[in-house]
Amino acid sequence: DFRKYANEGLLQDILPVVDDFERAIAAAEQTHKLEDFLQGVELIFSKFLDMLQKKGVKEIEAEPGQAFNPAMHEAVTQIEADDIEEGAIAAVFQKGYYLHDRVLRAPKVGVAKAKE
Repeated sequence: DFRKYANEGLLQDILPVVDDFERAIAAAEQTHKLEDFLQGVELIFSKFLDMLQKKGVKEIEAEPGQAFNPAMHEAVTQIEADDIEEGAIAAVFQKGYYLHDRVLRAPKVGVAKAKE
């Protein structure tokens, strides 16, 4: 039973976000105003990120030009680049996240290589 219901608290925190999405969709169906819908989704996204942060989730910093670290970044390709040092991050394809001090999901990056 413990494993079966271990995520109950987290799921209770996520359900209000689901409610907010349902309200945003219902409002958009009535008004057909894309700007209002986008603003609502942005507010929900911000609320969701705040909830994740309270649970110990934080973004792993990964930016072009930053040193590639195989312990926290996942290289998915190499990219020829003149303006970025070889072996550094050249592009970020997907954000990564920590759960407290552990990598929850590594950011997917392209690593710079010298032009041939």
